[in-house]
Amino acid sequence: MFSVHHEVNDDGVRFILEGDLTVNCAAELKAELISADQSADWHLDLSLIETLDLAGMQLLCAVCRSCVEPRRIEFTPARCNAVASAIMVAGFHIPCKVENANRQCLWNGGVQA
Repeated sequence: MFSVHHEVNDDGVRFILEGDLTVNCAAELKAELISADQSADWHLDLSLIETLDLAGMQLLCAVCRSCVEPRRIEFTPARCNAVASAIMVAGFHIPCKVENANRQCLWNGGVQA
Protein backbone atom coordinates (compact mmCIF):
# COMPACT_ATOMS: atom_id res chain seq x y z
CA MET A 1 0.00 0.00 0.00
CA PHE A 2 1.28 3.46 -0.88
CA SER A 3 0.19 6.94 0.09
CA VAL A 4 1.52 10.41 -0.61
CA HIS A 5 0.39 13.82 0.48
CA HIS A 6 1.98 17.21 0.63
CA GLU A 7 2.00 20.13 3.02
CA VAL A 8 2.82 23.71 2.13
CA ASN A 9 4.76 25.74 4.70
CA ASP A 10 7.14 28.69 4.82
CA ASP A 11 10.03 26.46 3.72
CA GLY A 12 8.26 25.20 0.58
CA VAL A 13 6.40 21.97 -0.10
CA ARG A 14 6.93 18.83 1.99
CA PHE A 15 5.88 15.52 0.47
CA ILE A 16 5.34 12.60 2.81
CA LEU A 17 5.64 9.22 1.10
CA GLU A 18 4.58 6.07 2.92
CA GLY A 19 4.48 2.37 2.11
CA ASP A 20 5.63 0.66 -1.09
CA LEU A 21 6.92 2.98 -3.82
CA THR A 22 6.64 0.62 -6.76
CA VAL A 23 5.59 0.65 -10.41
CA ASN A 24 1.97 0.26 -9.27
CA CYS A 25 1.94 3.69 -7.62
CA ALA A 26 4.45 5.68 -9.66
CA ALA A 27 1.63 7.43 -11.56
CA GLU A 28 -0.02 8.47 -8.27
CA LEU A 29 3.22 10.02 -7.02
CA LYS A 30 3.85 11.73 -10.34
CA ALA A 31 0.36 13.29 -10.27
CA GLU A 32 0.90 14.54 -6.71
CA LEU A 33 4.24 16.08 -7.67
CA ILE A 34 2.79 17.76 -10.76
CA SER A 35 -0.05 19.27 -8.71
CA ALA A 36 2.36 20.95 -6.29
CA ASP A 37 3.94 24.39 -6.59
CA GLN A 38 6.69 23.99 -9.17
CA SER A 39 8.55 27.13 -8.08
CA ALA A 40 8.77 26.26 -4.37
CA ASP A 41 11.56 24.36 -2.64
CA TRP A 42 10.65 20.70 -2.20
CA HIS A 43 11.38 18.28 0.62
CA LEU A 44 10.60 14.60 0.02
CA ASP A 45 10.24 12.63 3.24
CA LEU A 46 11.12 9.01 2.45
CA SER A 47 11.37 7.90 6.08
CA LEU A 48 8.18 5.80 5.87
CA ILE A 49 8.97 4.03 2.58
CA GLU A 50 9.08 0.26 3.09
CA THR A 51 9.75 -0.99 -0.45
CA LEU A 52 11.27 0.69 -3.47
CA ASP A 53 11.50 -0.80 -6.96
CA LEU A 54 13.24 0.44 -10.10
CA ALA A 55 10.22 2.49 -11.26
CA GLY A 56 10.14 4.28 -7.90
CA MET A 57 13.88 4.92 -8.05
CA GLN A 58 13.64 6.29 -11.57
CA LEU A 59 10.81 8.63 -10.63
CA LEU A 60 12.70 9.98 -7.61
CA CYS A 61 15.82 10.43 -9.72
CA ALA A 62 13.80 12.27 -12.41
CA VAL A 63 12.37 14.58 -9.75
CA CYS A 64 15.87 15.36 -8.52
CA ARG A 65 17.24 15.94 -12.01
CA SER A 66 14.34 18.19 -12.98
CA CYS A 67 14.99 20.55 -10.09
CA VAL A 68 15.78 23.92 -11.65
CA GLU A 69 17.63 26.64 -9.76
CA PRO A 70 16.87 28.52 -7.62
CA ARG A 71 14.47 25.85 -6.35
CA ARG A 72 15.97 23.42 -3.84
CA ILE A 73 15.14 19.76 -3.33
CA GLU A 74 16.02 17.77 -0.22
CA PHE A 75 15.27 14.28 1.03
CA THR A 76 14.62 12.77 4.44
CA PRO A 77 16.31 9.36 4.31
CA ALA A 78 14.46 6.09 4.09
CA ARG A 79 14.89 4.08 7.29
CA CYS A 80 14.20 0.65 5.83
CA ASN A 81 17.20 -1.56 5.03
CA ALA A 82 15.25 -3.05 2.10
CA VAL A 83 15.22 0.37 0.42
CA ALA A 84 18.97 0.88 0.83
CA SER A 85 19.57 -2.66 -0.42
CA ALA A 86 17.38 -2.14 -3.50
CA ILE A 87 19.28 1.05 -4.34
CA MET A 88 22.63 -0.76 -4.06
CA VAL A 89 21.48 -3.68 -6.22
CA ALA A 90 20.12 -1.32 -8.90
CA GLY A 91 23.40 0.62 -9.01
CA PHE A 92 21.84 3.92 -7.92
CA HIS A 93 24.44 4.32 -5.17
CA ILE A 94 26.96 5.63 -7.72
CA PRO A 95 27.70 9.34 -7.15
CA CYS A 96 25.31 11.65 -8.95
CA LYS A 97 26.78 13.95 -11.56
CA VAL A 98 24.10 16.65 -11.16
CA GLU A 99 24.48 17.31 -7.44
CA ASN A 100 24.89 21.01 -6.68
CA ALA A 101 24.12 23.55 -3.99
CA ASN A 102 20.38 23.36 -4.69
CA ARG A 103 20.17 19.60 -4.83
CA GLN A 104 20.85 16.98 -2.20
CA CYS A 105 21.22 13.90 -4.34
CA LEU A 106 18.96 11.09 -3.18
CA TRP A 107 21.69 8.54 -3.70
CA ASN A 108 24.42 10.58 -1.99
CA GLY A 109 23.16 10.77 1.56
CA GLY A 110 19.43 10.66 0.85
CA VAL A 111 19.17 7.00 1.80
CA GLN A 112 20.73 5.42 4.85
CA ALA A 113 20.65 1.82 5.96
